[in-house]
Amino acid sequence: MIRAIKALELRENFKEVCDKVAAGETLIITRPKNRNVVLISENAFNELAAGVARENETHA
Repeated sequence: MIRAIKALELRENFKEVCDKVAAGETLIITRPKNRNVVLISENAFNELAAGVARENETHA
């Protein structure tokens, strides 16, 4: 599931937000001037990185 939160909400609820992300939730952290960031778990990052590596190998 992907959810958007404001940076202020992240700061106010950091532990709870991190627990949700570690459990598999993906967050878009909205910031001024549309300078948003995405927060994913380490597992999700590793899966994404492995997929990119496999894709790069097939195009090499």
